[in-house]
Amino acid sequence: MEKYKLLNVVLFMLALVILLLAATLFSFVQWGRIKITGAVIYEDISVCRELNQSNTVYRLINDVSSEGTCFTITNHSITIDCQGHTINFSTSGASNSRGIYSNGYNSITIRNCTIIEGISSTQNYGIQIQSAENIIIESTIVDVIGNTGGVVSISGNNITINNSHLSGNSTYVPSLSLDSPSICKIMNTEFFSHGDNGRGLLVFGGGNCIISNNTITVLGQSGTAIATNGINDTIFSDIVINLNGTSSTGISLGGASKNLSFENLMIYKNAEDEKAVYYSSYGNINATITNSYLDLGTANSGTDVYFDQNTQGMLNLTNVSFSAGYFNSTSTTQLVRKWWLDVYVTDSETSLPLAYTNVSIWYNNSLVDSALTDSQGHARFALIRYINTTSAITYYNNYVVNVSKTGYENASNMTNMTSNVVMNFALSEPSPVQKSSINITITYPSDGQNIYKLNFPLQFSVVSTYAISNCTLYLTSESGTQTQTITNIQTGSNSFSLSLSSSSHNKILTAVVSCTDTNGNTTNSSSINFRVMNPAALSEPASGEAHKKELR
Repeated sequence: MEKYKLLNVVLFMLALVILLLAATLFSFVQWGRIKITGAVIYEDISVCRELNQSNTVYRLINDVSSEGTCFTITNHSITIDCQGHTINFSTSGASNSRGIYSNGYNSITIRNCTIIEGISSTQNYGIQIQSAENIIIESTIVDVIGNTGGVVSISGNNITINNSHLSGNSTYVPSLSLDSPSICKIMNTEFFSHGDNGRGLLVFGGGNCIISNNTITVLGQSGTAIATNGINDTIFSDIVINLNGTSSTGISLGGASKNLSFENLMIYKNAEDEKAVYYSSYGNINATITNSYLDLGTANSGTDVYFDQNTQGMLNLTNVSFSAGYFNSTSTTQLVRKWWLDVYVTDSETSLPLAYTNVSIWYNNSLVDSALTDSQGHARFALIRYINTTSAITYYNNYVVNVSKTGYENASNMTNMTSNVVMNFALSEPSPVQKSSINITITYPSDGQNIYKLNFPLQFSVVSTYAISNCTLYLTSESGTQTQTITNIQTGSNSFSLSLSSSSHNKILTAVVSCTDTNGNTTNSSSINFRVMNPAALSEPASGEAHKKELR
């Protein structure tokens, strides 16, 4: 019975928990609002209004319109998800209107919206967010047709814009304006500037941004695709710029800017008097452009690189195609043109790549750069072709490339960087050192021979792996050893004139020839013994007798 009572208590408590959960859920499902775990609220909206509930995702369930501003955000952590619907603001032509507006609130997300300006007016913005952090705009279309306002304008930090379409259709209207951003990502977005003097992307101050995979089209006269002033540490990559308006500019850089990197740019100039890259007056700018085309399109006039009055700094171009440049006479900017040197190193026997091979680049006996090859045996260097200033062009020629790896013979070659260069090196293992072999044989006198004269040729033969540099004759008697140097030695037979004194008569002498080759190896011959006879002391041998020629 006790067990059944305990079971009933457990079942009762479980039923109570279920009822409480149901009641909680019911209290959250009302007035179009559901509270989800983590205190995020989803609310469906159908009219323009103030959005003031933090931690809320407002979901637009139909197209909306307003005579002035449509949505004003007045709290932190708010998301507007238009779910593909349209916000039509300024339908009465009211100035200073906004599609979405926020000032001083963080963590704002806008997604899946189409925002259009109903009737053209002044100082209107599709989206304007001021003094904020953590801003996200994604999968959104914004189209503004009025003057002197903007399509999207944001001042703040940590900004992300992705997969959107931003279009300004009137004079002086930037498609995207960022004021002093600190950390921003602008990706996969299309920018259109239709009006005269318009801007595709305007960044004023700040930096630490990544701007990539975007397309910017300038249709109005004197417009600019990308305009910056005083920004630092920013990367622009994989950007296509179409210039279709007379006197328009691809990239305009101004103010004091450093560490600006542009990679994989394609700038099409399709109208007259256009500039691909422009350093604006009094700017002090350090920028690098890599793997890019500045001279595409159908226009026959214009300037690819333009340095205006009193500009300073440097522009590095590595593997960049451009045709025409201009320096104002007061500019001190340096244009440094470089090309890629790609070095590939393999094993000459196996043809396999050699990793960790040291590659060093030298110019005028000074080290320019060095690197170790990667797993593919590859090392890459950006080397200067020339440096261009207002007054002169200095060319760099005859780079020396040295390649070395332990266990292999070194290799070296020379190149000029008139364009990209590929150099291949096949390193060989050192040839095994051949052992030195010297064989010396004294052929006259023979061992044990009697000699009947004091002056005679000592003859010997030499066979050697390497050339013989010199030989020495060691002649030893009971009174000591004499040495004589023999020169002009050749492989094969050699002869040395030996002159002995009369004190050598009737004495046994020992001769040894020692030779040294050009590698410093020394070998001695076998020694021979011979006797020098006194001819005056000799008499004719008796009949039936013969002189004994052997040594006694």
